[in-house]
Amino acid sequence: MVKSKSTKEDVILKKLGERISQLRKKSGKSQTQFSYEMGWDKPNLRKIEKGKTNPTVKTLIKISDVLEITLSELMKID
Repeated sequence: MVKSKSTKEDVILKKLGERISQLRKKSGKSQTQFSYEMGWDKPNLRKIEKGKTNPTVKTLIKISDVLEITLSELMKID
């Protein structure tokens, strides 16, 4: 089986997911607690944190609100 090359978008989604996970943990929230505050099922958060889905801008705004940070702070994924 040949592994496909990651696209730039895939890399960014993975970094963003890692950033969200890092900030969630820093805030002291479990995936369960964070999902509840977002009004989601836990698998939705897990997909975002693993970079498996492309969150909408509205979703990113809601995540930053729950984390009590700005959207620009959330997006610092260098």
